[in-house]
Amino acid sequence: MLDSFDPHSIKSAFDFLKGAIETFKSAREVLRTKGESSEDLDRQIAMAERQIALGEAQLAQALGYRLCRAHFPPVPMLKDRVHPKYVEEIHKCPVCGLEEPSPEHFENEDLKANMIRQHRAKTSERLAELGRKMC
Repeated sequence: MLDSFDPHSIKSAFDFLKGAIETFKSAREVLRTKGESSEDLDRQIAMAERQIALGEAQLAQALGYRLCRAHFPPVPMLKDRVHPKYVEEIHKCPVCGLEEPSPEHFENEDLKANMIRQHRAKTSERLAELGRKMC
């Protein structure tokens, strides 16, 4: 997982986290002045949470994790299990439960395998029939 990480992505992730910390510091200043509304504080906190999530996504991507694209900012997907038949890792989003590869992916793989088996069986039958005719 770490063999192909991009140092620039890691730096960007930490820059996002640094920005989030700065936003929290700014929110603290808003509290100190007490002249600002709680809406401003809520907005500052929401902005900091978003920056932290973006930083986490960038760091996860730099480390080779898959990202769930059903959300923005994207959420890192975690390895859930290995498919017993295809021995392929299945990753799951901890937020929405989306799986990658999806169950449909494996259904399509089964359909392809069945079609190939049927084609080979028909081809074998035809070849056997041609062989009998030639004898």
